[in-house]
Parts: sequence; C-alpha cells; structure tokens
Amino acid sequence: AALRPSALARGQASAGGRGGGAFAAEAKRARDAAEKERQERESESARTRQQEEAQVAARRKQEQEQADAEAKRTKEQEEAEMEAQQQKEQEETERKHREALERQQAEQAEQERQEAVAEAERHKREQEEEEQRLREEMEDEAAKLDAGLAGQKGRERKDDDETSESEIDADLPGMDDSPAATEPRRLRISGISTSVARASKRSKDEEVRKAFDDVRGTSGSDALTLKDLQSYFCDYLGFGAAEVYNFFQKHRSGDKGVEFGGFRDGYATLNPYMLAQRKGEVLFRKPGSLGGQQLNLDGLEDCEVYALDKTAQVFADCCKRCVVVLGPCESSVFVRDCEDCVFYMAVQQLRTKDCHR
Repeated sequence: AALRPSALARGQASAGGRGGGAFAAEAKRARDAAEKERQERESESARTRQQEEAQVAARRKQEQEQADAEAKRTKEQEEAEMEAQQQKEQEETERKHREALERQQAEQAEQERQEAVAEAERHKREQEEEEQRLREEMEDEAAKLDAGLAGQKGRERKDDDETSESEIDADLPGMDDSPAATEPRRLRISGISTSVARASKRSKDEEVRKAFDDVRGTSGSDALTLKDLQSYFCDYLGFGAAEVYNFFQKHRSGDKGVEFGGFRDGYATLNPYMLAQRKGEVLFRKPGSLGGQQLNLDGLEDCEVYALDKTAQVFADCCKRCVVVLGPCESSVFVRDCEDCVFYMAVQQLRTKDCHR
C-alpha cells in the first residue's frame, strides 16, 4: 500500500511517455512484487512463530520433565526416608526385645546359679554330715576289728608257742599293763606323716634316726617298746594293731624291744602310703591316716587291706588272693596284674590290666 502511490506515479509518468499498456504492466509487476514481499514476510513471521512455539513447547516439556524428575526424586527420597525410619524403628524394637530377653536370661541364670549354690551348700553339708557319720562308724568298726584281730593273733600265738601275749609283754621293758602305767592315747595325725611318709629301703640313717626318736618320744630308752609303737603307729598314724605287733615281733632284740638296728631293718615297711611285699597280714589304715594322699599296694599275698580313709588315687599291682577295702577315692584306682582278689571300693574311675579272677 505504501508503494502504490509511487508506483502509480511512475506508471503515470511512464504512461505519459510510453503509453497506457506499459503502465499497466508495470503496475502489475509492482503489485506482484508487493504481494510476494507480503507473503514472504508472512511466511517468515509464521516460521518465526512456529520456532517460538516450538521453543516454548520444548522449554515447557523440559520444565515438565525436570518437574517430574524432581517429583520422582522427592518421592524416592521420602520413600527411602520412610523405609529408613521403619528400619530404624524395627531395629529399635528388636534391640529392646533382645535386651529384655537378655535381662530375662540373666535373671534366670542368676536365679539358677543361686539355686545351684544353695543346693551345692546343702549337698556339701549333707555329705560332710554323712562322712562324719561314716567316719565314726568306721572308727568304731576299726576299733572292734583291731581288738578282734589282736585277740585272734594272741590266741594263735598261745596255741603255737604256748605263750600268751600278756606273758610276752610282761617280759619286755615298759609293757606293764597295770593302771599306774596307763597313759592317755595320742591324737590322730592331721595331714601328711612327715616322719615316715618317705620311708624306703634307700632312706638314710639320719632320716631313720629322726623317725626312731619321734616314736621313742621323751623316754630316752635305747629300744622301742610295744606300747611305744602302738602309741605312735596305731593311735597317731592310724595303723592296725596286728601290723604293729607283727613289726614288733619281727624286729625286736630279745627282751629289749626294737632297737635302732631292727627299726632300720624294718623301716621301709612303715611307710603309711606304701604297702609292699607282705604275706598273710591284716593291714589297716584308719580314718584320718591317709589324709587324701596316694596309696600303693604292691606284691601283697593272702592279705587283708582296710584303707578306711579318703585317697587321691590308688595303685594295686601284683596282688594275689587278697581282700581289699578302699574308702572314697577322688580320682582313679589302678588294678594291674592281680589274681584271685576281691576289691570293695568307692571310686570315680576304675582301671584294670591283666587281672585274673
């Protein structure tokens, strides 16, 4: 429209010079060019609008995707936080339950421990009472057996030698049985017998002399009387009367009693914890005499052994035709290479090897 006046003017000028047909063609060309320019501008404007719209759409799409991604991340974060919270609550609940269970178990264990301690104390008291009762019964029985054995040995000696024990004792120093000569009996040892605990054939004279002096006491005599031996070995160490009497008869020196030489010869047989190489004897270890130590029986034949006290362990080797009574043994009794023997024992563990009948 803006170009029309100028074009018209040019057309009129041209028409004035060249005629009306040329003017019309020129005007038409002007109109066509203007129309083409207008269309191009509209097309350009349309393309611009399309580009702007596409950019806006892309921007909106990007913003929407970002919003969706943010929403998704937020949701996932919330879900993760919720799951973590639930996990934490569950762990807290389990922890409290576990602590409650542990407290309950600890309380139950403590209660069981207290009950076990009370039961152990009660059992210990009952056991001590029972042991005391058995000890008293065994002491009474041992005293009766000692008395019976002493009487039996006296009768046998009277039948064989036509001489009674009282007659023998009357001929020996210090064997007066009158009331004036009666002395209080020695108390039983408590613990290990240090004087003769290691008595053996390899013992030195100094050790034998010390034991001899302990048996003799304050009498100052050069020989041990039967009463000296009975007081020390029967009353103090818990030997049997028959064993002590046999020792006295075997190692006495005529009417003098047992001098140091005879005592030294038989010293190995006085070990309270080693009964070895005996034949046809009755051997006692009374309550309290062993003190929970080890007892060894070796090479006994036709013997009776009454170990009426606690022992740590017992070894019985190469015994034949013996009767053996053992008090409570804390661990093991080993019976090896024994024949035709009878054992009575209360033992935690029994082990045998190469035994017959």
